[in-house]
Amino acid sequence: MKHLLPVWILLVASSCRRNAEAAGGLSHVEVARVTSPDSIVDAVATVGSADATTASVHRVYIVPRGAPVPSGGDLEAFRADYVTGLGLAWTRARMLEIRYDTARIFHFANSWNSREVDDFRYEVEVRLMPRNPTSLPVRPMPQQ
Repeated sequence: MKHLLPVWILLVASSCRRNAEAAGGLSHVEVARVTSPDSIVDAVATVGSADATTASVHRVYIVPRGAPVPSGGDLEAFRADYVTGLGLAWTRARMLEIRYDTARIFHFANSWNSREVDDFRYEVEVRLMPRNPTSLPVRPMPQQ
């Protein structure tokens, strides 16, 4: 049960670390890092955007324990905007749940492995766990 503790992502300045993403000079803030029950990898959530006119982009990465978030490319397990209630929970070793109320998801990978962790033999299953019957965000329609 101790490994099922969800981590609610809050934008609290004192707990955030800035990560500069190489592609496009985007700035992302690390908002949550949760270590797997076997202490081998971390699930890391970041949030950021290109400028003030775009929606915040939420990303979830899996990295070797204590490693920085990779920069550039599509190395994340999850990428979405209009996200509310994002949380990460390890239900057991090698099983990560991404929990959310609403999200417009652009990228999702249900598995992760890396050369850096047991030469690709350590594999994590990733599951999406929406909390609502419909998880698409309600957005105002553009005016014509």
